[in-house]
Amino acid sequence: DDITPLQPNPSDLPTETFVILSSSPSPQGPRNSIRLEGHRRFNRGLFIIDLRHMPAGCGTWPAFWLTDEANWPVNGEIDIVEGVNYQDTAKTALHSTKECRMDDVPEGSKTGSWDTAVGIPDKKTGIPDMTFRYAQDCFVYDPHQWLNQ
Repeated sequence: DDITPLQPNPSDLPTETFVILSSSPSPQGPRNSIRLEGHRRFNRGLFIIDLRHMPAGCGTWPAFWLTDEANWPVNGEIDIVEGVNYQDTAKTALHSTKECRMDDVPEGSKTGSWDTAVGIPDKKTGIPDMTFRYAQDCFVYDPHQWLNQ
């Protein structure tokens, strides 16, 4: 059997719009980080992000998240997609104040898993605690998790 590759007509292909941000170190030093924000604020809605590529590399922290900055963490934060440095898996997270626990949710009835932490500095000595731990809740200041884990 002969296989003929599909040769689409360029005029039949959908047109796409891309936003590309680029910066380079300057004589004054490395580039600053950027944070893109909308001019409008919303208290409800359907929010969609369509990504072809998310940056990866040392010092990157691409994220798409929703929060009430004026009342954080009281009103919570939802990280819809977040990646840090060279992570190859985008994460979703919920951040809140105390009492947001899920330890009573039976295994198998949730689709995700708690994040892990190693090397959290002791509050008094600053010495990293190398105990492997799973996050226990959504509280951003839980002492057994990285800040805002």
